[in-house]
Amino acid sequence: MANAGLRTLLVYDILKKQTDAEHTLSVGALVELLARQGVQAERRAVNRDLDALEQFGVELVRSPKKDGGYYLARRDFDDAEVQVLIDAVQAARFIPAQQSRALVGKLMNLSSRHAQRELRREVFVDDRAKSTNAQLYDSIAALTQAIRKGRKVTFQYCSYNRYKKPVQRRGGEEYLVSPYALDWNNDAFYLIGQMGTLEKFTHFRVDRMQNVAVSDQPLLPYTAFYDQRELNIADYVKRTFSMFEGAAQWVDIRFDDSLMTAVVDKLGVDVMTVPDSDGSFVLHTRLVVGPGLSAWLAHFGGQARILAPQEACVQMREHLCAMLAQYD
Repeated sequence: MANAGLRTLLVYDILKKQTDAEHTLSVGALVELLARQGVQAERRAVNRDLDALEQFGVELVRSPKKDGGYYLARRDFDDAEVQVLIDAVQAARFIPAQQSRALVGKLMNLSSRHAQRELRREVFVDDRAKSTNAQLYDSIAALTQAIRKGRKVTFQYCSYNRYKKPVQRRGGEEYLVSPYALDWNNDAFYLIGQMGTLEKFTHFRVDRMQNVAVSDQPLLPYTAFYDQRELNIADYVKRTFSMFEGAAQWVDIRFDDSLMTAVVDKLGVDVMTVPDSDGSFVLHTRLVVGPGLSAWLAHFGGQARILAPQEACVQMREHLCAMLAQYD
């Protein structure tokens, strides 16, 4: 025989798992479902439980239909929000397939069992290209702890060889890095940090890290090489391309007018552009000049041209010449 408090919690659990606007439960049905769980209750007791839940802030609605059943009207996440979260987990290539399935299952539990049937039809975890690093969650936990405590981290870093096998870089030697932030970019999770004597940010794919550990060494403050007091990760990442490292500098790039949407999608609506009379505009902003920028501009062919600085023009020419040589 369950006490009243436990019975009330069981009633709430049943409503959360089995009801929505299209599926209600009458008081009689609740009594029967409680009995299946070994809890005997009278209708008056269940009515008191429903009243207690509403007083606590649980939003219950009684259906206007003849059966007069109840359903849980408000959840922490509605079905559309749960679907968005599931889609994000499926799309995240850095989460291994097994962890993805487990996380999707937890997200589904935020909806009623009836909605879960529809959500399950949209799950395609096994069809996605996924990481095979089973240490992912442990790595994220260690990195988060190090950032919070202001400590450096150590880890081994891997790449894939010609046989698609992970191989530790530098012969397995540990990397020692000052961690500043984690960022999800280009379907991967990155650590943004600083390593050794480099006076710039470095980027590491979290799914390629192994044996991440928090060290006792304090991290190097980013203000030692970064010219801003506050680290705005969103702004920093916006000015990089495919997470290639480098220092941001002022660039001028001429684009065809048809590419304004692509520029705004990448850099935001507040970026400085100057329209020209020939159906083009000039972008004037700070970007990381390097292979990532060259690759991005190569997408646009003759509709984009770097005007300045000269260093960026030379890199773009070298990038295009290297591509052309492959088809010479």
